[in-house]
Amino acid sequence: MENKDSGGGYDLRRILRAIVALIVSAATLLTGASTALATQANGLPGYWYNPASDGSGWFTAWHGTSLGVVTYEGDTPIYCIEAGIVYSGQGTWEPATDRDSKIAAFMVDQHKNDRSDMTQAAVAYAIHAHLDRGQSHFSQLNAVGLEGADINAVAQLANQLWNEASLNMPDNIQASYQYTQGKRKGTFDPGIKNANGQYIAGVSYTVTITNGLAVFDSTGTTTYSGVTSGNAEHIGWTATGNGQAQFSITYKALSGVKMNSPDQDLFRVGDPSNVSGNIQFDVVKDFQPTVSTQVSNKKLNAGETIKDNVTSGVAQGDSWVDDTTVKAKGYYFTGDGDTILRTIDQNGTVENPENPNDYLKRVEDELGEPVATAETEFNGSGQTNEVTAKAADGTDYVNPQDGLFGGWLWLIIKDDQSDDDKQYIKNNYIDEFGKVSETAVHTATVSEWSEVAEPSATENADVRDVIHLNNLPEDLGEFKGNDEYGFGADNTKLDVEVWWAGSGTGVKEEDEKYLPSTKEPPAQDEHHKLLGTYTYDLQQLIQREGKGFNGRLDILVGGGDAGSPLADGSNFTITADETGYYVFIAKYAGCDRVKAFTSDYDNRFEATFVSKDTPMLTLSSSTKPGTVKVGEEMRDTATISGTGNSDGAVSEGAYVLFDAYNPVPGEADPSVGKLLDSDRHELTAEQIDDLNNGKQITVTSNPVKATTSGNVYWQAAIYAADGTLLATHELGIEDETTVVKGGGDISSVSQKQGAVGGQMWDIITVSDDTDGDDAGNIPDGSTVQVSVYKHEGQNQETKGQLVETKTFPVDTAKLGERPGSYSFQALMDGTYPAAGTYYWVERLIGPDGGVIAEGKYGDDTERTYVQEYDTDAAKAWLSTNDAEYADKTVNTFDVLTQKYYTQWGEDDQTGSSTSVYFGATAKGTQAQFSIWREGDGNAVTDVKVLDGQTMDLPKIGDRKEPYSQKLKSETFTLPEDTVAGTHYYMLRVTNTQDAANLQAIGIQSDGLVWESPKRVERESFEVVRVTSTAAEPIVTTDMPHVQETLHVDGTLGKGSAYQVETWTVGDDGNTDEKVGETDRVTLDHDVTDTDIAVTLDTPADPGTYQFRFKVWSPDNLGGDPDVTADAGTMMPDDWKQGDDYAQKV
Repeated sequence: MENKDSGGGYDLRRILRAIVALIVSAATLLTGASTALATQANGLPGYWYNPASDGSGWFTAWHGTSLGVVTYEGDTPIYCIEAGIVYSGQGTWEPATDRDSKIAAFMVDQHKNDRSDMTQAAVAYAIHAHLDRGQSHFSQLNAVGLEGADINAVAQLANQLWNEASLNMPDNIQASYQYTQGKRKGTFDPGIKNANGQYIAGVSYTVTITNGLAVFDSTGTTTYSGVTSGNAEHIGWTATGNGQAQFSITYKALSGVKMNSPDQDLFRVGDPSNVSGNIQFDVVKDFQPTVSTQVSNKKLNAGETIKDNVTSGVAQGDSWVDDTTVKAKGYYFTGDGDTILRTIDQNGTVENPENPNDYLKRVEDELGEPVATAETEFNGSGQTNEVTAKAADGTDYVNPQDGLFGGWLWLIIKDDQSDDDKQYIKNNYIDEFGKVSETAVHTATVSEWSEVAEPSATENADVRDVIHLNNLPEDLGEFKGNDEYGFGADNTKLDVEVWWAGSGTGVKEEDEKYLPSTKEPPAQDEHHKLLGTYTYDLQQLIQREGKGFNGRLDILVGGGDAGSPLADGSNFTITADETGYYVFIAKYAGCDRVKAFTSDYDNRFEATFVSKDTPMLTLSSSTKPGTVKVGEEMRDTATISGTGNSDGAVSEGAYVLFDAYNPVPGEADPSVGKLLDSDRHELTAEQIDDLNNGKQITVTSNPVKATTSGNVYWQAAIYAADGTLLATHELGIEDETTVVKGGGDISSVSQKQGAVGGQMWDIITVSDDTDGDDAGNIPDGSTVQVSVYKHEGQNQETKGQLVETKTFPVDTAKLGERPGSYSFQALMDGTYPAAGTYYWVERLIGPDGGVIAEGKYGDDTERTYVQEYDTDAAKAWLSTNDAEYADKTVNTFDVLTQKYYTQWGEDDQTGSSTSVYFGATAKGTQAQFSIWREGDGNAVTDVKVLDGQTMDLPKIGDRKEPYSQKLKSETFTLPEDTVAGTHYYMLRVTNTQDAANLQAIGIQSDGLVWESPKRVERESFEVVRVTSTAAEPIVTTDMPHVQETLHVDGTLGKGSAYQVETWTVGDDGNTDEKVGETDRVTLDHDVTDTDIAVTLDTPADPGTYQFRFKVWSPDNLGGDPDVTADAGTMMPDDWKQGDDYAQKV
């Protein structure tokens, strides 16, 4: 059918011919040589010139010449260019692209809708003024003026309009860009300017990023359209790739069209033409995150956690992508100076780094395993996070005070980031080990205490002291310092000062007045004298201890050859040749590896009181009982004997102090603090009298309990009323030690059924031990260590491969009244790596690191069977359950694959079938299938359509490769209200034994073993609803074709096919006979929620007809499955999607 245009419009040639006729008739009427600039006929806007002549034969009569629009072509005005030139009706239209013509065209376009006489006269005036070739009578006409208007006012407006057009007309493109966020984000300015390089307003433009390396923020596409504002534009863009983005700017520019003729020329605006410009610049979608670190303290104190200040950054020239989170992980290594104070370079660069796991492995090969790790994350550059190093058991890693050095390395691993974030990250990043800012020293705090050999002595006796040092680094003296890292050399010198304080009279009562009572020694005077300073070399003394040195050093001060040698190798003796107090002060100036210390002047255990009299008392003590359980009471009893002198050596107010130190695993160490502090018991008058008469008395401490195991060291001492120490004993003697025994039992009930990828867990029960020689209560600070192994089946002591070990703290408060017990679920960090048999081993470990109790590998209660679950939907395409369909596919089922053995790690090293230990199906393992429909948003919006029945999973079948079996769900029939769209199966596997065991310890659970993830592609199927309508309900036989429309709800995938048939309809309303059909059409692309128009031949005979259609899915399968609908049917190993469905041809 031909479409003919009957609309309006003027033919320009006809218009111009009419103008010519009018001019010619006017000239004949006036019988003169009159010509016209323009004529104002038909109410065209403008003004008439007054009559004019030049005196040489040319003239224009009244209303013979006008200034304004000649005519309109549609809405486009046409103007004469030359004044006083006769138009003959001949000529051709040609483009006028010179600058003045462009300005004229822009000016005409700007004012074409303003049809006022003044405006259009001014436009025409400007065109004559700038485009006239100089052969017209424009000046003569202007000289005579206008009828009804001031020619000067018109000229002034014309000049204004021309200048405005010149300033506002786009002349060139000076596009530019700015980066606002690295090279990933920025703004773009199309830079459309006038000839003076000034921005202009009102120009419509389009910018296109032709190579797709960025999108505009406001549109989310590669195209942006706008109108210039007269200023620089700031169009936001974001990179979507890396490279040089190519920006193309286009706008519509106007130019003129001139009628070139032998006489009068005409002017109008030509069709707009595209003006384009291009610019390209670098854009970068992703960025390279970096980290730099600074340890919080380079010289760590006792009890201080290891912290690091980690600062995020970006590689030079990059910028952080907004809303991107980057995770970093740090590893903390320790060792001596030679090991730690050096860099380990990566085999790569920031742009092309070494594989971070390879680098970490190289560092571990040189330094050993990291002692602690830390993790942090950033969402911008320049952020500083303080992190705390965590030990393997998850606790804060605290300065071990070992005098060693520690250093960090940090990694950003791209694959560890979320899928949303990793797309913006260029590469892995390695913050190499050994940087000065990342290195610290573990300053050791030495525990120091001293005891004089005798608290009381007779004049001229040799006085001696024993200085006990604990936690000295074994290699003290070997580190010579490192200026680059800022650590000084070891100091090995220990000074011991010996002071005397007394009256100088030899009178005991007078000497007692000078009992040391200040931390610092007083200035020397006649009553306080520094007798000498003795220097020891700690490195020499450590070397004398030999290989058995364990950090503890006892220095015997004085004592002649029996004493410890001084730094110069000599020995010395201190003879108390004057009565009074002899005080020993140990001074160590410290170094970076070992903290300084100085003993107190007023330490009663550091002073020997020398008098002319023989000492009056002796003291010994013993603990009762010598061994207790954690939480049981213990006491100390001091036995004090007098010499029988009745001179009142023990006077009223004398008292006994008991101290008990916290349990330690080894020798005495007063730095650990006290269980019982200065437990004071004043002597009775009877006890004082007995001592003064040479008798023996006993004094017993108050009871005390320890919550942890170890050795509790006691010290008892008797003091005079003024605080003078009369008698004591050495700290750490056997009779003054109580052994606190930790005890306890541990047992577990394992998870019965596990799944590959599922969380590993065990139920642990800890309890105090009430029976046998090992009876005892669980100490505070105890832990439970849980290990899980994949069983190999080797007949060796180690039958399994360790999968994971995790440590859990014991909460003794949950034990309740002692003895007690409690249970908890031990959730491991990892997941089961492969199908098979797993065994658990649990250990109860005391605070001293000793194993209190442990389970046995291989116990039935410690076994978990693990299977790998995988599911596949049997059919990928179904129809809705529409009652109008004669044939449909609405039944479907799912198939579960149970894989019950997979080799992992060392499984395949045995070379024997005995290594194949299967993941059986544990009693109580059940499965339930369900069908879900995808929602409009993320998976949270999905809706459950059907729940299947709960079925018991069968035992494993044939134990041969591929070590798997397939199990069918029940056959589901889609409900009639099923909505078209994407659906998928889900599966939950549970175990009733696990549910009961967890509920027994207070955890509500259905015993979940495994749950399939949502929206898995192989578990998804499309439900499609197709309906149809006829385009024309009534047609005639003379119409060659009829049209049917198929309405598709949901998605018909590429490869689907359809066919439409034409059937006659009988009187009963049913179809009788097929009389026509289309070819079968196969889709070459997915179609979703759309209409498909189908054209068929019109039937030859009148009557009632019905269209019927057929739809084939891409897999060409349809109909109901042939397999039984019962759940639990075993499927052959080679079953695949589509099996057991009828094929529709």
